[in-house]
Amino acid sequence: MTSLSLTRGPRLTDVEFHVKDEDASTEKQHAIEIGYRLDHRLADENTVDFLFGVEVKNEKAPFILHVKMQALFRMNKKIKPESLEKAIQLEAAPLVHAVIRDFVADLTRRSEVPLLLLPTLNFDVMEKVQTASKR
Repeated sequence: MTSLSLTRGPRLTDVEFHVKDEDASTEKQHAIEIGYRLDHRLADENTVDFLFGVEVKNEKAPFILHVKMQALFRMNKKIKPESLEKAIQLEAAPLVHAVIRDFVADLTRRSEVPLLLLPTLNFDVMEKVQTASKR
């Protein structure tokens, strides 16, 4: 049984998208650096308010992009703070990432700029690396 259940969302809470110039759809390709931000707070004793943000970090990208999505998750059982971090990393983050990934791909595909398909992230490996680095 999972520790968290989705109760609302994911929903788009903020988006900024601007094509920088008319040559954005040309042949020149640039490596695009992506930044991620995950944040959460307890909305009440049983509900986690989770935010997931993505942004294009490098100046040479043909567009400016910032996207944030929010989702509410119910805790299916009482979770210790350290276990809640792990549950968010392994349960909430992958679900919201999949939705944000589709949104970004669809937005760029429809905008005559090179398609941006966010990489699939392995949140399990990321959690293990973070846990090991804290030791």
